[in-house]
Amino acid sequence: MANDTNDENANSQNGADEVVTDTTGTDDNADDTQSGAEPTVAELLEKNKKLFERAKKAEGFEKQPDGSWVKKNKPQTAQNNNSQQSQQTSPSSVDVDERILKANGMPDELLSQLKDVAALRKISLIDAQKDPLFVAVKSQFEKEEKHKAASVGASRGSQGVQVKKTLNTPGLSRDEHRKLVQG
Repeated sequence: MANDTNDENANSQNGADEVVTDTTGTDDNADDTQSGAEPTVAELLEKNKKLFERAKKAEGFEKQPDGSWVKKNKPQTAQNNNSQQSQQTSPSSVDVDERILKANGMPDELLSQLKDVAALRKISLIDAQKDPLFVAVKSQFEKEEKHKAASVGASRGSQGVQVKKTLNTPGLSRDEHRKLVQG
């Protein structure tokens, strides 16, 4: 036993792999310690080698025939699918601009005109608002809206309902009065 400890110290001083002992008390170690024999250095080195291989495989490495470890490449299709999904989930700048303009009260008819101008000039919707073509379309749209608002609904008293004249209506002319009596 003292001899094994000297061997381990000599190996660690010479730059060899460190020996890690398992202190979890697994079944195979329990049998060895009960019989009084401790695991040999060779057994410990073999366990360490197996644990190292498991760790490397878990990290995505692959063991080469010459004993070196090389990181596995991820499949290209998985990377392409991930990039497509991220593009689909993130809203485009056109959608964001459109939502901003709608939130600011732009009507849908005017927004469709703005989209056409932006596509024609190949600029964003926000920048297309300053384009002279859109400014002209917007002013024409606003004039039409103002005209519609001005001609909508007259006041309640004007020409909506005609009052029927009777003999008791004040201010009747002589001709109007004769028509009512004869008529």
